[in-house]
Amino acid sequence: MKLSALAAIACVLPFIFGTNAQGHGAHDELVSECLEMLESSPNDPTIRHRLAIAYVHHGDWELALVELDKLGDSATDTRLTRAQALMLGGRYDQAKGLLDVILEKSPDNSQALVERARVFVALKMPAESVTDYRTAMNLTARPDPAFTLEMAEVLKTQNQIVEAHTVIQKGLTTNGDVPALLLRAMEMEIVAGKYDAALSCIAILEKQAPRRETWMARRAELLAQAGRTEDARAEWTVLKNHISSLPNLQRGTPDNLALIAKADAALASH
Repeated sequence: MKLSALAAIACVLPFIFGTNAQGHGAHDELVSECLEMLESSPNDPTIRHRLAIAYVHHGDWELALVELDKLGDSATDTRLTRAQALMLGGRYDQAKGLLDVILEKSPDNSQALVERARVFVALKMPAESVTDYRTAMNLTARPDPAFTLEMAEVLKTQNQIVEAHTVIQKGLTTNGDVPALLLRAMEMEIVAGKYDAALSCIAILEKQAPRRETWMARRAELLAQAGRTEDARAEWTVLKNHISSLPNLQRGTPDNLALIAKADAALASH
């Protein structure tokens, strides 16, 4: 196995927790907001739990546990948040114990299933992990892109390539042409030798991109990889002509100059 399932999850966790989309700044603001509210309402369990969640999303698992401990016997159910904090701290056995309790009473709790699936990955229990991912997926009418990518990566590390592809396709069907999902679908189609399907993904990505030159080059490279030499040459020529038609400042960017050099090299090699 070239890439562990745990490492695969680590690649997509920032998207799941929102740190890439919002940055630490947004969570800093949420933490500050909660702290300010607690000054006037120090015994409000909802606000304190919200602060703990903000700490978890920020990666401050120890601070999250401190806030959760302050809740004591509050009626607020904090087990899932505590499990997430424990997972961040590498305390996987403790996290699993909490998640087991949640799922014993609520077996359809999809978020708890996902969290336990991650714990199983960390504990090197791949079969159990995949089972929880599958159950969570079946319980989710519209799996979000982050969860879709996460599950597909874990399936891929377990050589469940066909199912991983199915998961990505479901994500595209339910979420639309999300670039991250299209990229993963393209990669899978290439590995499977389904070049036409991969080219279809490139066509959509090109339309979405603010600049299309990189995708034009990627199409040319894929055509060459598929053995369609003349089509590849034609695409490299189209790319060169396209870049040449751009205004000077755009034409002379380092990226476009590199693409011109790549096109020249590809055209000279045949």
